[in-house]
Amino acid sequence: MQQRHLSVCLAAALGAIFLFRGGASSERVLRSENIGMSQEQRRRTVGGYSDVTSEELSSAEFLELATFVMQEYARGSSSSQFITGLSAEEISGIQTQVLEGSRQVVAGLNYRLTIGITRNGACIGALKDVTIYKPLPAMHAPPRVTSWGKYLSCTDEAIASRIQESEETKALMVDRSFEEEREEAEPDA
Repeated sequence: MQQRHLSVCLAAALGAIFLFRGGASSERVLRSENIGMSQEQRRRTVGGYSDVTSEELSSAEFLELATFVMQEYARGSSSSQFITGLSAEEISGIQTQVLEGSRQVVAGLNYRLTIGITRNGACIGALKDVTIYKPLPAMHAPPRVTSWGKYLSCTDEAIASRIQESEETKALMVDRSFEEEREEAEPDA
């Protein structure tokens, strides 16, 4: 009986040592994997949304997505009427700017965007957190708006200032391209 008790105690002690060493070992592995990673990178959830850069926001990819959203709205895909009193023709005259964006890799891509809406440089409003699903090319399926998010009016100071900044940035880019063209045409001037 005493020998049996000793065997049970020895097994329990070995089990505790094994668990302790295993936990410390896996903790060391986790720490070594995190070397060189920023705190922000460690916090990101695998499969979660990742923010995109301001350069990406002004890229053709994101401008096409914003145009697609407005085309879908004009077709009546949204049950909400956030832009009231505008015909489909008037909606086609609207300019869009992607103010914020993030991307999630799934079986394709999910985009979550804040889209500023202007006409003739005047703020009409914005769509915040509109979500577009773009399937993989092999799926031969078109993109679709999966969530219209919420409408923000131009009285929202953050939206109005972001749209203004975007308009100013576009104007500066146009000025720069004119200067570059002039310098190419008149190199000694």
